[in-house]
Amino acid sequence: MANVELENLAIPLVIGDEAGGNTTTIGTDGSVTHQGDATVWDDYVTPLGPNNWNGVSNNPTLTKLFDDLAGTSQGVYSYVFSDGDEALITIQLPHRWKEGTTIQPHIHFMCTTDVTPTDKIGIEFEYAWADIDEDFPANSTLSTVDILTGENSDNKHQLANVTAAGIDGAGHTISSILLCRLKRVAATGDNYAGGVAILDFDVHFEVDALGSSLILDK
Repeated sequence: MANVELENLAIPLVIGDEAGGNTTTIGTDGSVTHQGDATVWDDYVTPLGPNNWNGVSNNPTLTKLFDDLAGTSQGVYSYVFSDGDEALITIQLPHRWKEGTTIQPHIHFMCTTDVTPTDKIGIEFEYAWADIDEDFPANSTLSTVDILTGENSDNKHQLANVTAAGIDGAGHTISSILLCRLKRVAATGDNYAGGVAILDFDVHFEVDALGSSLILDK
């Protein structure tokens, strides 16, 4: 099959439902972008570790979760949060992010003891968001959510959003920065008393390109 020389096309190559706006476009420079339902999702992953801790207090505890059947290995570990433990996190929005769209911060977690359906954990999440050459807002945004742990969910890998509806990205651009604080707090009722292994903190974000055409701009 002969190669198509895109630089000789009068218009970009558009694939998909053009009338409905759900397309993938190959520009005359060879760049690929997605529109409408053709966009995809990805994770911005922030593994938690000592660089995220505030200092000598309110630090989660590195805890062995499992080892081999014979118990001869060092095992596998995660950081276990009790009420009051917190982590400090920095997020930089990737160049493949669809600018202005809502992002979804969330945790992957595991309860370390058996729970009942009404047991909950509380997560306090705080952030300040600014673009390059923009002042951070005078006040941060603070919210608290209660997360159901589920029935008999000890050792179960679970995922939960730490904001009710995500964070509106309107007006923000690639390489913008969120300064964040994630804290386990007592739930408003039926607070789960056991330790919670927060396996990972990450952000789901919408992708409309492989990256940006320019170093700092889409």
